[in-house]
Amino acid sequence: MYRITDVTHNRGVFTVSVEPDGYLQVAEKTKYRVAKELFDAEALVSGALIGDAEFDALEEAAALTRAIAISLDVISRSNVSRKALTDKLRLKYGITPDLADKAAEYAAERRYIDEEAQACEIARRAVSSKLWGKRRIIADLSAKGYPPACCRNAASTIPDEEYSRALALLVRKRGFSRLVPGTKQHASAVGSLMRFGYESSDIRRALGSDDEQDY
Repeated sequence: MYRITDVTHNRGVFTVSVEPDGYLQVAEKTKYRVAKELFDAEALVSGALIGDAEFDALEEAAALTRAIAISLDVISRSNVSRKALTDKLRLKYGITPDLADKAAEYAAERRYIDEEAQACEIARRAVSSKLWGKRRIIADLSAKGYPPACCRNAASTIPDEEYSRALALLVRKRGFSRLVPGTKQHASAVGSLMRFGYESSDIRRALGSDDEQDY
């Protein structure tokens, strides 16, 4: 058995001091921070006795409370996919995979993580500031841990006209406008533009050439 020796409450989080019951001398107390929604608040009464099962549940709720707090702090700093969040919780903070998944699920259920909206925002920024094409955007979102369907959908929300404008601007900025098809410089330009994620057919149009030998 364990005895709850002290309980304080602040903004939906209980701080609970617990010690093994039956010690003649003062036992070492352990403090746990537990979110109210994760544990039965009626059991958190100073002087109450709890059994092993309740104590284990208290420890688990405290661990999940910590995982959720860390995940919300991570989310507040930047957009992250659920996979990126769980990876960070495990690898950087030493949180178990099960608790990391539960913390990510908590954040997703409350819309702290909205992968579709985040992926679309990343795609828009990639086109406007980095001048990336669709394939590069999909690859980048995938590397960030967004699901395949989410990556494809985000890239597809960008109108073709915006991709065309970005590609035309990229061609001008790189000085590719007057390259002669079939030359080494032209082939190099094609390779560069393909690495930005554009299709060869779009590149040919942007370079004013229908010659496919460079592709």
